[in-house]
Amino acid sequence: TEMGDYLDAIEYSMRSQNISKEIGDKMSESKSYGILGSAFSNLGDLPKAIEYFTISLKLAEELGNKSTIAANLNNIGRIYFGLNQPKKALDYYSKALVISEETNNQLLKAAASSSIGDCYDLLNDQTKAIEYRTEGLRIRERIGDLKGMGYSLDNIGLTFLKSGNFEEATKCFTRSLSIREEIGEKSAVATTLMNFGKLYYETQDYRKCIEFST
Repeated sequence: TEMGDYLDAIEYSMRSQNISKEIGDKMSESKSYGILGSAFSNLGDLPKAIEYFTISLKLAEELGNKSTIAANLNNIGRIYFGLNQPKKALDYYSKALVISEETNNQLLKAAASSSIGDCYDLLNDQTKAIEYRTEGLRIRERIGDLKGMGYSLDNIGLTFLKSGNFEEATKCFTRSLSIREEIGEKSAVATTLMNFGKLYYETQDYRKCIEFST
């Protein structure tokens, strides 16, 4: 079972972490703590997940391993965002963005920018939400990340919808739908169609709302 897999991951990572600590291999120890953080996160034990991601982060900082530092910052940010603590999440995502710029990691920069936009959206700062989400979209366009582009466009569209800019929301959802149909991402296509349903509900086009929501 899936839960069994996570419990196995915890058991083996604990053993790996103990051995790494004994022989002074901080890199492997940091990775083991990161795996433990992910396993506990998937099991829903978020305080434990934050604890292990933080230990992994500190070890990575001691080693100066920027990719592992950034991964842990993103993971902790994601948990705080899920806990509806956008200000705390923003702090971690902002640090990840700085590292992405230092290392010229475009994938990470796109993810961090988008996540910062998500935080501002939750904080009801629509201007900054659009700014950061659009920056994430531009990077994904440059590197040809179609799946990421669909995600970005949907989120930008939702921000425009929230702020009452229905024309821009329509443009974003239309482009997102085209991309998602092109790459055959069925669950994502369904999400975008639902977003069209929300749009048509807000514009009181109830016939189209029903059409796109069913």
